[in-house]
Order: sequence, then C-alpha cells, then structure tokens
Amino acid sequence: MKKVLIFDLFGTLLSVPESLFVDGGKRTWRLLKKYGYEVELEVFKRSWEDCLSRMEAESYVDCVEFHFFDFVKNFLRENFPSKPPTSSFVKLLAETFLWEWNRGVKPFDESTRVIKQLSKSHRLGLISNTHYPSLVYQNLAKAGLNNSFEVIVTSVEFGIKKPDRRIFEHAASLMGIKTGSCIYVGDDPKDDYEGAINTGMEALLIDREDRYPDFTGNRIKTLAELIPWLAKYRP
Repeated sequence: MKKVLIFDLFGTLLSVPESLFVDGGKRTWRLLKKYGYEVELEVFKRSWEDCLSRMEAESYVDCVEFHFFDFVKNFLRENFPSKPPTSSFVKLLAETFLWEWNRGVKPFDESTRVIKQLSKSHRLGLISNTHYPSLVYQNLAKAGLNNSFEVIVTSVEFGIKKPDRRIFEHAASLMGIKTGSCIYVGDDPKDDYEGAINTGMEALLIDREDRYPDFTGNRIKTLAELIPWLAKYRP
C-alpha cells in the first residue's frame, strides 16, 4: 500500500510575497476611489492591514475561518460607515486585491518536480489555510499540480483552520486512513508541525531560511531534501 503524504501549500510549495501589497496596492486603492471611497493611499494600506491582522488574530481563538468577502465587508463598514457597499462591489474589491497579491505567488523551483515524482510512489493530500479557495486551485493549476493531489482541503471551505485538529482529521478521513498513517509537511511550526503532531501524524518542517534556529523536531531546508529524508524514515 502506498504511503501517505499531506502538504501545506503557501510557504511550502509556493512562495508568497513578503508584503501584503504587491505593486503598492495601487490597483485596489484606485478602485476604492473610483467608487467614491475617498482615502489616502497610505491610510488605506494601514487600515486594510490592521483590519486583516485583527480578524486573523480573532479567528485563531476558535480556529473558525472567515471568507475574504467577509473581511472586505468589515473593512468597508469600519472605514466608510456612511457608504454601505453592494455585494457586487465587495466581490470586485476583494478579487482586485487578491489578483494583485497573487502576482507575487510563485512555485518554489523544485516544487513541481518533487511533487510529480512523489505522486508515483505516495498518495498525496493537501491542507491549506486560505480565505479564498480559488487561490489554491488556480495556483496549483499554474504550477501543473492540479491533478497531483488525491484530496485538497481548504480552511474556508471546511470552516476550520490549522492548527485545529479537526481539519487534519478531516483530510485523513477523506483519504480513508487514520492520522497516524500520514506524514505532514509544512513551513509553520505551530499551524503545520504542532497541528499535525497533536493529531497523531508524523510531521516535517520545511525551513528554507533558517527562521526557526531553536526548532528541535524533524526539519529540512528544501523540498528536494524530502525524498532522501523519506528514504531514511522509519516510523
């Protein structure tokens, strides 16, 4: 029987932009102004980032995920209380920002090669924290990996985000296996590594830039190191 590997996506298979605002966020800001939401560029960026950071922090209390449209509605309500947005504008503004941000998302050099190689010898799954599921499916397609994963679970579709054990258990259940039969690979010590370990999975941290020098668990620096690591792995 093939062994099971489950991966994180953003930061593990795909690099993400360092800044929330790719190209300065100007396209999103101009759209706001076009529809009568007057705000200075730097004020917009600060308010947008503060609102998103606050909602992210709140969502980790119970690990209930929110949709990006809900964030945009909240941002507009807080900053423009006298100008309620239409649903169509919320969608347009959200998708404009996400289009901008997603321009900075790229597959790591070895991701496509390694995943395609592993798919020949392992069953593969994916769990991704995201506020907008299309980002996951579109980026997998761009990387040529849309058919490589047996199961894809996004936090916003499932409703619960990592590190909550329920999302890990859900992915394992969809694959018809127990969590103890999985190896999970991700780039975040808490969301990915601890979340997987606490569910009974084996876990492996990918730490490309040595961000976690005090981490003492299983660790690799590149995805290419996963193949020799697996060859030596003994449960």
